[in-house]
Formats: sequence, C-alpha cells, structure tokens
Amino acid sequence: MLLCCDMNKTELLLNAQLQAALDRLAKNQSRWPFTEFFTLCYENFISDRIAEILGFGEEILQTLNALAHNGAERIGIEEGFPVPELYVCRDPDGEYYFILPLDDVFNSKPIFSGAQKECFSALRLDGKEGLEDYVDLLTQLSGESDKEDLENEILLPWRLQALSEAPLSIVLCILGPQIEHERENFQHVFARRGIPLKNLCYSNLKMGSLERMGVQLFQTLEFMHENNCQHQDIKQTNIIIYGKNENIQAKFTDWGNAYWQALPAYRQQAIATLDYETPELRVAHAPKFRYSSKYPGIYTVKSCSTLAKHYLENMPPSKKEELDGLHIEYLKPHSANDVYALGTTLFAFKYGITPFTAPREESWAGMMACFREERWTARQALNHWRSELLKTEQDVVAPVLVFSDIRRMLTVETVAMETSEKRKEGISTVKM
Repeated sequence: MLLCCDMNKTELLLNAQLQAALDRLAKNQSRWPFTEFFTLCYENFISDRIAEILGFGEEILQTLNALAHNGAERIGIEEGFPVPELYVCRDPDGEYYFILPLDDVFNSKPIFSGAQKECFSALRLDGKEGLEDYVDLLTQLSGESDKEDLENEILLPWRLQALSEAPLSIVLCILGPQIEHERENFQHVFARRGIPLKNLCYSNLKMGSLERMGVQLFQTLEFMHENNCQHQDIKQTNIIIYGKNENIQAKFTDWGNAYWQALPAYRQQAIATLDYETPELRVAHAPKFRYSSKYPGIYTVKSCSTLAKHYLENMPPSKKEELDGLHIEYLKPHSANDVYALGTTLFAFKYGITPFTAPREESWAGMMACFREERWTARQALNHWRSELLKTEQDVVAPVLVFSDIRRMLTVETVAMETSEKRKEGISTVKM
C-alpha cells in the first residue's frame, strides 16, 4: 500500500497498482495530443474529471481502491458531454485501465459488426506510452450462460500467458462494465487496437514480414498445443497486427471456440470456420451431406471449403471409408486442425485467395495436407518459418556483400592486368 496525495487533510492509502495508474494519468495529461475537435468535445471533461480522480475525489478513489481483479467501474459525468462515462477496469493481473469511450455505442456506427458483437473506438488515458488507441467490443448477452462463456473467452488467454515465461502472440482483452439498454444486457470488452490481417495487403509489407508473423504465430501455437489447448477459429479476421516491418507483431484473438483441457467444462467439440475447416472435420460435421447427388464425388457438400472439397472429391475409396469410420473421433479437438487453419490463413493472405487444389510447394502442402497423419505439427511449421525468415535476412545482406566482393575482385584483377602490361613495356613497377 502506498500513500496517496493529501486530500483535505485526509490521508488515503492506495494499492500499488492504482497508484501506478494515477501516476501514468498525471504523466500523460501534459502530453495529450488533442485535435481542435477533440479539445472542443473532451478537454474540459478530461481536465475536470481527472483532476477529481487525482486529488479531490476521495469517494471515487475509495471505490477504485477496492476494485477486484476483472472488475470495472463506470464514472458518470454531467449531461451535455458527447461521451457520458469514463470506465475504470482492472485486469486479471491487477493492473488498472482508464478507458474513455469515443463513441455513443447505441447511437454511432460501429467500426465493424459481428454475431452479437459490435466494435467501437476508445482511448486508454493512462497508457504506458501515452494515449493508446483501444477498441470497445460491445457484446449482447442473451443469458447467464452467455456471460459465463464470454468471461471464459476473456480469461483463457490470460491463463495461457501466465504459464509462459515469454510473451505469447495473443491479444489480451479486459472486461468492462455490464450495462442494460432497452431491457437488454450488454458487456463491454476492451483491447488494444490493431489491424486485422484481413485488412492488410501482402504486397505493401516489407520483405520478411510474413515470415516474422509465421514464426510468432506458430511459436505460440506450439506452446498452446504442448499445453493441450486449441484455438479452433484461426482465420484472417482473428489475427490482429501491431507495428510494421521489423517490429511487426501478429497476435491471435477471439477465443470463443477455443478448447483447453484445463477447462473441461468450457468446450469439448472440434469446430472451425468453414473456409478453414479440415477435410476430416467437414466429414465429421456433415454426415447427412456426405453423400450428395448434386456433386459427382461423395463426401462433398455445397458449403464445403474449396480445398477440402477438392480433397474429398479426389480421395481414394479406401480413404473415404476410413474417414467415414472415424468421423466420431474427428469431432474431438485436435492440434492438426489449428495447423491446417493457420496454414490456410497465411496462404490466403499471401496470394489473396484460399487454395482450391492441393498446394505443390512442400511447406504449404505440409501445413495443409489432406490427411491428419501427414500434416505438419506446429513445431515443424515453426522450424520452416524460422528457416524462411533467416533466408530473407540473408537476402537483404547478400546483395551488399556480393557487390563488395565483386568490386574487390575487379580492383585486384585490374591492378594485376596493369602491372602485367607495364612489365611488357619494360617499365619498372617498383617505386624508388
């Protein structure tokens, strides 16, 4: 416990994490980069409210001091401001976050919309590097089971990270407050803002960026699989990119379909987004579609992904029978599904389309092999991407070395030729 400021001759002891957050607020307040619009809308609110939190709001400080891990508080402000609240959240490790919403979530257009989820803009006022852009993921809750699933989804990556000594390539979200609007319940979830892989263009990236992403993602996937955890929903929209070039970071997000043996009550069945689904998982999920009169081959379905459809239509009869006999087994979560999905994701990002025939290149074929027993593990894929990254780093240096070597060789050869010519002319090359 640390001693906070003297407020009206009353000393209030604050926990170390809250004191650190208040110190960051005070440090950031002098360098907030307000635009003219932002100043008009928010400057008075920020200066008044933060001043109250920093030194005058003893009641608020007492509430925040007692805030539990994974807890959140809403600090309301007067009517007339564009944004009605400031959110103070605490993550599973105890760190505080002062989040300012930049949108009225019920009257603004979201950045994007998903199933029961909409994304809005927010700002972390106490960021360690100054103001930090965040997203506010507003999730509709249909019942208590939705709330429990969402909490598990948020906490799972934190628990994974707690097992690892090194930072994992995963987005760590924090729970905000739960609110009610028009008799419906919603949950705020906050995360550092990045760019979904789907919104990036491969041709705009510097050489080596894709390889760095491959190393980061498969390194994390290997750690997850070693701890009996599968993501089960890897795709371009569920990989968030931070930074660029040599500092690029790729991180997994959206853990709603994840399986972890340490959480046996959470999710037990294998699942994947359709375009990233393995052939065996497609067979297991669609037994009534396995024999379709609409297509010439069996084991094909109308909604099947292009590559899985190709595999299933061209599969030998003996293998088809084998898949049919094991379709119950394939309903269980398996690490091979993640490797296939991540390989498909990186392929689609690089070439702009998901594969529709069996890849010829050994690396892609290893990650997206038709049969599970022939598919690479996360470690094998990681070793491949490490090797590819090393090649790109050598390619950057190689032209300089080659040019230097050629220049040196040409210089030596030129001197030798000139010396030989002078000797023929009888001119001494020795300086007196």
